[in-house]
Amino acid sequence: GDVTNDDSCYEKALEVSNDKSARAKRALARSAYNRGKYDKSKILWESAMALNSLFPDGWFALGAAALKAR
Repeated sequence: GDVTNDDSCYEKALEVSNDKSARAKRALARSAYNRGKYDKSKILWESAMALNSLFPDGWFALGAAALKAR
């Protein structure tokens, strides 16, 4: 997914991991943010951070998405 910028790779990772892949959720959150879908990005960041809260860049990205989503 990183090489091809194809979200379906990350969606497949979530399917295979039973929605437990924080890495895939972070990638989808970044992708949504870059496309201007701030509400979706915020939700994905919240979910990713709930799975792995020790990712410091994630907290910053979650805050940025929340500000843009208002």
